[in-house]
Amino acid sequence: IKWSFVTAFAPWKGGVYERFVGLTKNAIRRTIGRRLPDRKTFQTFITETEAVINQRPMTFIESDSLEVLRPADFLRPRANFLTEVEVDKNEECMCSPSPPSSTEALVLQWDQTQRCLQKFWTAWQHEYLHLLREREQHRHSGPYAQT
Repeated sequence: IKWSFVTAFAPWKGGVYERFVGLTKNAIRRTIGRRLPDRKTFQTFITETEAVINQRPMTFIESDSLEVLRPADFLRPRANFLTEVEVDKNEECMCSPSPPSSTEALVLQWDQTQRCLQKFWTAWQHEYLHLLREREQHRHSGPYAQT
């Protein structure tokens, strides 16, 4: 195996995935804002965020009958790492800095985490779709594109 590394501070060498990392960071910043969650809450949020991103389709979905390829399928084919939960999008998401003390508090904190994930997914999806549109426009704008 021959390893090759991207030069430090040279994002133009790994542009596609560097842009992808940037999208994810911006969505996390928009979701959390200026709040400082404790370490465990942040680790949980990042793990859930990872699951959300790895469940995205890697190809265009033409019909419901086809199975789409997702990044998670390379690790565990057809695995579902997410639970579908209905959340109120109008409520503010808050990352609690202290651990819950009762069952009700735990359920409330879980609900808040789900709202944070929904807010993250909305922000990330918006930026990701915008990136795909930009890439498609750049792909067809060269002098040889018009035939």
